[in-house]
Amino acid sequence: MKRKRDGDVSASITTGDVKLDRYLDSLVDVVGFVTLEIKEKGLTLFPIQITRIRCLETLDLSGNALKEIPREIGQLQHLKCLTMYENMLHAIPPEIAQIKYIRKLDFDGNQIEKLPAEIGQLSHLEELNLQLNKLESLPVEIGQLDKLTKLYLSCNQLRKIPVEIGQLINLTHLDVGGNQLTEIPVEIGKLVSLKKLYLKWNPLGKLISEIGCLSNLVELNICSNQLKYLPPEIGQLQELNELHAFNNLLTCLPEEIGNLSKLHWLGLNGNKELLYPPYAIVKSCGPSDETTILDYCKEHKDIYSQRGRLKHLWAIIRLMFIGNSKEGNCIFSILPVELVTYIMLYILSDPFLQTGESIKYKK
Repeated sequence: MKRKRDGDVSASITTGDVKLDRYLDSLVDVVGFVTLEIKEKGLTLFPIQITRIRCLETLDLSGNALKEIPREIGQLQHLKCLTMYENMLHAIPPEIAQIKYIRKLDFDGNQIEKLPAEIGQLSHLEELNLQLNKLESLPVEIGQLDKLTKLYLSCNQLRKIPVEIGQLINLTHLDVGGNQLTEIPVEIGKLVSLKKLYLKWNPLGKLISEIGCLSNLVELNICSNQLKYLPPEIGQLQELNELHAFNNLLTCLPEEIGNLSKLHWLGLNGNKELLYPPYAIVKSCGPSDETTILDYCKEHKDIYSQRGRLKHLWAIIRLMFIGNSKEGNCIFSILPVELVTYIMLYILSDPFLQTGESIKYKK
């Protein structure tokens, strides 16, 4: 047991401690807020003595084998952080709503199948982590968590997101990757504070046009879906730094993507029908702004090993030489060695490439 400032206590159970229940009893009458950590100790039952530690503020029971949380958990009126990742929980008791000032709940890596509707009463909750569970749906009451900033729901079995999610106007991080979503509600466009949105590993066939309303979005991950196109409204995301669209069915990109002035990473690998750098990217890149197009080239170096498609890359390289040959010459130090080899071989052997004839892009 360690004393913290102003009488607060931090307690971490180790294998050298005496009988657990006696130790927990000693914390019941402690004056000052208590932090209690009992991690990876093989617990199969939730120690009921914990619910009598009225000044408990932080509780971490991660990495055990707990199957349920007792109803008495609601007695912990001062609890602000409850961490129980990697247990065997199947449910969260509705009494969780009695912990009025809880700010963080972490149930990552359990077997939770359903959330109680009462979770919507946690008006001070800021972070909710339910990754790697067995959730098939979310209660509509989740929209009442108006102070929530981070919501992690990846790797569940969700087929639908309730429209009430649009009420979470303070949300900055939303991860619903690795579910069974075929669509997302247009109400997501109301999440104007959102900075990171992860939709990867779903069977999404369409990205809603309302995505363009997310004016503060910095990172968008839509990898491993079934997207055939991106809405032109994506060009409205002026703060976007990273767009990950690996392993989809994209055949082209909207010209508006060239408006993304802060974009420095565009991941397109695995879109087999997207055979050449999109005109929008070519148009927006120049000798002093190479990053986006170079990332595209590096990720697609496999397709440029084929004779016909290398012509498209050569057109891009010519573009980057124009008007600033000093900076343009630096391109070969940035591209991967394999790609430079292909370029040099074809320049020396192909009359087309020797003339430097440029392809014409269709807008």
